[in-house]
Amino acid sequence: MANDPQQLRSQIVQAIVSVVSSRAIEQIKPNSPGVKRSNVLRLWQEVGSKFVEQLRSKDIGLITWCALMLDAIRLSKEQTALVALGIDSEGNKHVSDFVLGSSESLEVSRDLMSRIVKRGFACSHRMYVVLDGSDALRGAVKEFSSDAVIQRAWFTKDGTSKASYSNATGANWRAIESQTKSH
Repeated sequence: MANDPQQLRSQIVQAIVSVVSSRAIEQIKPNSPGVKRSNVLRLWQEVGSKFVEQLRSKDIGLITWCALMLDAIRLSKEQTALVALGIDSEGNKHVSDFVLGSSESLEVSRDLMSRIVKRGFACSHRMYVVLDGSDALRGAVKEFSSDAVIQRAWFTKDGTSKASYSNATGANWRAIESQTKSH
């Protein structure tokens, strides 16, 4: 058990980052002060807000970018996170920003592109962008970088990329795709 309040706070944050529910934290540390669900949620909001502030205050114009990946993550029926993942000239991936919306709409996509461009995201060459095929994402990218090279990403249910199946292996993609859909 942590006697130091800062140590307990750090343990609670680490537990949440490790995907432990706020209810479970109370069960793990039943006799510790400040682990009631409402306190844990308040702490998570505070820590999360600081993280988002740090992310969005970073000057991404200092990085030499070579590619951008945009994708939506469905958080619930009503909430989608649209994420911008930049890839630098060394091949390192950086979460550049994200926006929350009800869908991958053009408005939400524009908001994300506007944020990263204002913060300095730019390529010294034609921007290479990987998308999931969303027309809204494509439209927003073209508004901010009309000559961008856009590649559509294809993923199967198990997370393997269609691009990973080479024609050189003799694999018939339609057969692989139908097998994946049947599982």
